[in-house]
Amino acid sequence: MTYFAFTHSQAVKTKQRLKSLERHGLRVDRLARENLRAGAVAGAGLDWPNYDGRRLTKAYAEFKKRNDVDPRKGAQLLHSIGIGVSPRWIRETGDLHDPANPRNVQVFDAAIAWVKSFAGDDAIVSARMDLDEEGGGWVDVYFAPIRE
Repeated sequence: MTYFAFTHSQAVKTKQRLKSLERHGLRVDRLARENLRAGAVAGAGLDWPNYDGRRLTKAYAEFKKRNDVDPRKGAQLLHSIGIGVSPRWIRETGDLHDPANPRNVQVFDAAIAWVKSFAGDDAIVSARMDLDEEGGGWVDVYFAPIRE
C-alpha cells in the first residue's frame, strides 16, 4: 500500500485574507458549510493547544504582541501551510474523524513540529485539524518565521 504526504502553502498578505481564513475555520462561510460531513459538529477538530486555532485574527494579534513584531506596510502578514497525509494511513488505527485517533494526533503534532523546525520555536500563530469535513488527514498551520 502506498501512502502520500503533501503540502500546500500560500502567503497571507492582507487582513482581509486573514479574516476570510478565520471565517472558514469558524464555519461561517459558504464553502465551509458546504464541506461539512453529514452529522458532524461544525468546528470539530484539533486546535493548537495554546490558542484557539479558529480565531485566527485574535491569535495573530497575540502573536505580534508576544513577539513584539509589527510587519512593515505592504509586507505579508504570515504564511499558511496545509500539511496532509493519505487518509487511509489514519484509518488503519481508527476513525478518520476521531480526534482521539492516535494517527490524527501524530499528524497534527508532527505538522507543528515540522514548521517549528524551519520557522522557529515561537513562529506558530495557530494550527488546526478539521475533523468535520468529508476528507481528513489535513492540518492547517499559520506561522510567521522568527529567527534571530
